[in-house]
Amino acid sequence: MDAAGPYVLLEAPGWELQEAVDYRAGLGPLDQVEPELDWYAEYIGSRIDHDDSSFTVPTARVSGHTAGVEALRAQLVGFELAPEVIGGRQALVAPPADRNPGIVLVELRPDYAITVLSYDDVVDLRDLAARLVQVDERRWSDAGGQMLDCVPFEPGCEPNG
Repeated sequence: MDAAGPYVLLEAPGWELQEAVDYRAGLGPLDQVEPELDWYAEYIGSRIDHDDSSFTVPTARVSGHTAGVEALRAQLVGFELAPEVIGGRQALVAPPADRNPGIVLVELRPDYAITVLSYDDVVDLRDLAARLVQVDERRWSDAGGQMLDCVPFEPGCEPNG
């Protein structure tokens, strides 16, 4: 079996993996939008009913980045990031503000960080970040992660699972 890689899975009750893609061939022109993005996973949480008969279906995005937390901090202009320790790892945390999502950056290695973010105020990002489990490529793929061996938006570029 492969050694543990830079992949993580969210193992939290009420949260399900909706989509996950590893950008093996790189991002092409998308690299300017989100440099160092390695892979992402979108999770959907359990429906939350509110007193006014409305409801929220929370979502969270977990992504791997080929840069450390301090390098990512420099790219996140407008976020008030504060240092914390989450799940025994160094992290930077910013609550949602000024139309920015809430975000947690977790150091997986000095040169690799995990981002957890959500626009939903009801999501406890610290709790989600503490429930990330580092896994190898096989386990990530078995959970639903797909590999993209081409550059996104090129004709015929489809993930292979």
